[in-house]
Amino acid sequence: MSQQVNIPFPPHPNIQQPLTNLKTSSGNVVLDFYEADNQQVTLTGNATLAPVNATHAGLSKAIFVTGGGSSYTLTLPASWVPLGGLTSPITVAAGKCGILSVAVVGTNDASANTTQQVWASWIVQS
Repeated sequence: MSQQVNIPFPPHPNIQQPLTNLKTSSGNVVLDFYEADNQQVTLTGNATLAPVNATHAGLSKAIFVTGGGSSYTLTLPASWVPLGGLTSPITVAAGKCGILSVAVVGTNDASANTTQQVWASWIVQS
């Protein structure tokens, strides 16, 4: 007769992570790819996304962007690859929200000397 054995596993770091608040922002908004996968920012002025640690294929983020009391823009890095008609800067109307999805693609093989790419897509509330 077989017996079921439950082996506890530590939680996967990418499952049910808390939402990291990048704060209410204008100017440079630092997006750290080593922090939580889900992040949010409320724009209070025009801002520029400043990513750090986008160094390994497979890293990804969902950034929940909310417009503050007026219409503001969020400028993406010029090196990012836009998908689905995305153009930079992104305009977020007052009180509206959107989701910016980004993923690092490429190889993790350091000997290949390959530059990582960040692909980005955007969907916004109408």
